[in-house]
Amino acid sequence: MIGIQIISVAFALLAVFFSYTNYRRKDFSGRELFFWLILWVSFLLVSLFPQVVSPYVNDLGFSRLMDFVVVVAFLIGFLLLLHNYIVVKRMEKRMEHLVRALALKDLDDK
Repeated sequence: MIGIQIISVAFALLAVFFSYTNYRRKDFSGRELFFWLILWVSFLLVSLFPQVVSPYVNDLGFSRLMDFVVVVAFLIGFLLLLHNYIVVKRMEKRMEHLVRALALKDLDDK
């Protein structure tokens, strides 16, 4: 096993541990834990058995497995960034609505 595989396996196992720990603390729901476990176990399997995925990667037009992994990581990162943006925007709208309602309530009380 080469160095990058050892680092990848250690990273994936650590990520699985942190995902499970956050689930136990009730920071993650069951669906969120499932999503993260699928992601990290997939990463772990690709790290351990790159020869299984290599033919498919070549068919997609990538010359190396690492190129494919980097592209997929960017795509997942951008999807998570978009999701976070949407959640923050919703929260801002809710907070704005709450602040307006409280301000109007204070105005009515005076």
